[in-house]
Amino acid sequence: MARPKKSAPQSDLLDFGDEIPEPRFDVENFETTGESEESFYNEEPEVEVETPKKEKKPVTRRPKATGTKGHYVTNSVLLPEVIRAKELGRITNELARMILLIAERFSCKSNFVGYSFREDMVSFAMVNLMANALKFNPEKSNNPFAFYTTAIRNSFLQYLDEEKKHRNIRDALIVDEGLNPSFNYEGDDSGSDNF
Repeated sequence: MARPKKSAPQSDLLDFGDEIPEPRFDVENFETTGESEESFYNEEPEVEVETPKKEKKPVTRRPKATGTKGHYVTNSVLLPEVIRAKELGRITNELARMILLIAERFSCKSNFVGYSFREDMVSFAMVNLMANALKFNPEKSNNPFAFYTTAIRNSFLQYLDEEKKHRNIRDALIVDEGLNPSFNYEGDDSGSDNF
């Protein structure tokens, strides 16, 4: 059987005071459904049960790692290898491998990972570092990792500048042919100054 529809509460009924107002029902609905008002009032009203809120777990931070487990190249391994290479007067295979690991890992940073010529950037950085790797002075600093990382970053930026010059030349030729250049093309003023 269908329940009768309750009418919307009116603003004067919202003041509860000592008495609870009776809900209003359409009498026609009782007549059409065959249900009596008494049977409707004898049923237990539906009560909304509040679900208890879940307590948030306190955020615990992982303590800062002091060990070197999981690091690909550390200063404690890199510094003796640099000293050994300086004594030999040439770059050792192990030092070249470590520098390559640093360059590969640095090229995966968000600044550089999206370029299609990322591997070329790593190669360009390796060529620059093979010429300059022994310029690190262990008497002034004991952090060759920072020295090589900075050199790699500068090599990447240098390669990007060269690539930008080539792109602007290509786009200027494309514009001369009457076609649309790339979105990064700087236009009349800076495009002609770069080459």
